[in-house]
Amino acid sequence: MNKNSFWRQKMKKIRSIVLLLLLVLSIFPAVMAEEVQEEVVDETTQEEVKAMNNTHGAEMRLLQLERAIMRNALKGQKIIENAKTAGTDTTELELLLAELENLKEEVKNADSASETAVQTFVDLKKDAIELSKQFRDASRMLLKDRITEVKEQLKEVREEKVNEVTERIKEKIKRHNQLRLSNVLDKLGVENKEDLLERAKTESVKELRELIKTKMQELTPEEKKEAFSEIKKDGVKLAVQVKAKIEEFKEKAIERKEQRTEKRFQAITERVNVNKERLEELKAKRVNALEQAKTVRANVRAKLNMLKEQFPEGIPAEANELKARGQEIREKAQKQRQSGQEVKERVQERNEQRKELREEQKPSIPRVASRQPSAPNTQSR
Repeated sequence: MNKNSFWRQKMKKIRSIVLLLLLVLSIFPAVMAEEVQEEVVDETTQEEVKAMNNTHGAEMRLLQLERAIMRNALKGQKIIENAKTAGTDTTELELLLAELENLKEEVKNADSASETAVQTFVDLKKDAIELSKQFRDASRMLLKDRITEVKEQLKEVREEKVNEVTERIKEKIKRHNQLRLSNVLDKLGVENKEDLLERAKTESVKELRELIKTKMQELTPEEKKEAFSEIKKDGVKLAVQVKAKIEEFKEKAIERKEQRTEKRFQAITERVNVNKERLEELKAKRVNALEQAKTVRANVRAKLNMLKEQFPEGIPAEANELKARGQEIREKAQKQRQSGQEVKERVQERNEQRKELREEQKPSIPRVASRQPSAPNTQSR
């Protein structure tokens, strides 16, 4: 075998591996961030939404969101119990938890088969992130001297109900992967696929990868190239559709948020026995935040209209480049803020641990009773 022939075979093998990886990744996009974090990352949300192109995928995403909210609510209950034990006023925390519980019911009752399922998921996920952040910030203010202790207690939170939802999620993931596998098998030209799809219900992801690999080996180089091209087209088409949907949702996002907030506060008033003044105070904070968002949006629209008047034939390419650069800078700043907050939390936790360690290592001085000859001598010799 000459050198050129060796490298041709080597490159052919590499191409086959790359094709296999791309096919596998296109089938199993069922991973979602389990914990609701501080900020919504547009790219992450868009990736999650891609799985909602069928009913099983939509149910899977809504169940995953419900589970994340359930976990935060369980932790919230534990934090409130701890704060009450310490004699702290927990009114604000209880109101936020009630709102979070109400949000969980909204997610639970969402129609996964509806045309607005994606919009509902995006809206409610953002609400969950904001409420979780507000609860976390409020609890830190109340329990700032006992953060380490509370964190240890949160590890003991029981999750029986969460585990029930997890089992349902696993089932939906299998169904979703089955549909994705069916699509890929069609692209590979597999005719008798019923048995393979039946196996997808029970077999692991690793076994399905091997199955796809076997089917790929049966194809000619031309057939592989054509199949890969079709799958790539589907992926691009789906990404474009998702982006267009999310852009469409932004149009009346604030108005929808106002309606959801009003309904939740109404439900809290009817269901929870709370201090009405504190409830109105919390509601006023929400309204002010929404009004500020409206003002920002109005300013942005005014500037866009001004640009359209200045450039009736379209914004120059340089401006679009600047816009893209600005977006990159904002995303970088957002990541830095998040990283800074994480570092701050770690430093605070280490300081608490050091403080506890110093208290433990502080030498205890025996109490010396007056005029007792048997009292220990505490002076060094």
